[in-house]
Amino acid sequence: MWHGKTLSVVLPTYKERASIALCIGGFDQLGIVDDILVVNNNAEVGTSEEVATTNAREVTEHRQGYGAAIQRGLQEVTTDLICVCEPDGTFNPRDLLKLLPFTEECDFVVGSRTVSNFIWDGANMGRFLATRPSHHRFARLNGASRRYFFRAQRTR
Repeated sequence: MWHGKTLSVVLPTYKERASIALCIGGFDQLGIVDDILVVNNNAEVGTSEEVATTNAREVTEHRQGYGAAIQRGLQEVTTDLICVCEPDGTFNPRDLLKLLPFTEECDFVVGSRTVSNFIWDGANMGRFLATRPSHHRFARLNGASRRYFFRAQRTR
């Protein structure tokens, strides 16, 4: 729980067998995440076994694609705040602590590892993009927004 709000982390996975358990452990160590959900999107053999060594829960999404996996994850969680992160080791789970304060005023917060003008010194994922209330729980994800982002959003 973060500032009285429940928090889920959704980790869509496909080729992250080698990094998934470490990523889950990083979010778990923060001590604020109530639910860690791995969305197995036809992932590599051995991924489920890696997840089973952690406290995360796993669901399977058979429709192939990052967007399908994220949509399934958003449907599965019931918390006040949701973080969606790629579990490939390119994001540091501790950077969630930099995103969350923005959720007090913004419904959707995004950190990028590839957009150079978003890069914030000391943040593995980069600078933040924060938006005002959107009135939509589930946004349609297009190609530009589906990749390379670490995001947190309010659901209520």
